[in-house]
Amino acid sequence: MNKLPREEEAAGFFEQPPTSPMLPFGSPGEARRRVPPSGDLFHIGELIDEHYEVEALIGQGGMGQVFRARDRWLKRSIALKVAWPEMTGFLRREAETLARFRHPGLVSVYAYGRHRSFWYAALELVEGYSLSQILAGREERGEPPLSVSRVLDLIIGLCDALAPLHDQGIAHCDLKPGNIMWSPERIVLIDLGSVRDEHRPPPPEGYFSGTPPFMAPEIAAGAVHPEQAHRVDLYALGVIFYLLLEGVLPFSDADPAVVMERQQREHAPPLSPARHDVLLGLAGTLSALMHRDPARRPNDVRVLKHALMGFPRR
Repeated sequence: MNKLPREEEAAGFFEQPPTSPMLPFGSPGEARRRVPPSGDLFHIGELIDEHYEVEALIGQGGMGQVFRARDRWLKRSIALKVAWPEMTGFLRREAETLARFRHPGLVSVYAYGRHRSFWYAALELVEGYSLSQILAGREERGEPPLSVSRVLDLIIGLCDALAPLHDQGIAHCDLKPGNIMWSPERIVLIDLGSVRDEHRPPPPEGYFSGTPPFMAPEIAAGAVHPEQAHRVDLYALGVIFYLLLEGVLPFSDADPAVVMERQQREHAPPLSPARHDVLLGLAGTLSALMHRDPARRPNDVRVLKHALMGFPRR
């Protein structure tokens, strides 16, 4: 995989503002964001499990807070992800899922435990920027959308990262730029608290998780079949693909409910004529990824990757 240009190379994996998005959605229109009135869950300098020394708060969102910490025993920096009390189930699901894999496209989990009354996961600290940070930086500098070659590199890398999950019947279910780290060496998926596993009971009726602009229509409709849950990720992959090529989302509105309604009743818009560098076959693949009917989307990220690798680079 090609490395990023130097200005897009990164510092710490989780080094983003405390408003970074980590929002699992409970019921329609409800975002579970919680900021504790008493301050941070862990304190700077606090020693967790006798060897994780908390160094800094580096992010917070709907699931909890993320701290940079130093592992005194192994002499390395790690990320400590701590759940709000009502979000413990999401963190446990994420830790259990990550523990099943050792893959460069997924964050390594080192430990899962409880300190005082708060559950935490000790995670790998990956160097890089989130894709949302990279896109925001390009927009601030007035740069055009990425080249087709760069976009293909990213989408192919995401196929590689999703493949081991899908092979085990697991869907990420919250794939979006804020949950994708693009480092000089690798593409990494983060925030797996909303995963669906076809071998486990489905979420309660009326519950859904995700982020509306990247949410497949069947999620909002409550019609995700367990054996087709991976196609939710294919839809989100298509939205990211579109965003990278066009610089805008296919569906956007200040009201998330409007976005979800449009996703269920409208076809995704075609690419603008300005993207004349996108071959017709590639545009067709993009359209198929964002099809409203999950059965009409590609079924396998490995097959998708193989197809994308066949397109010429421009």
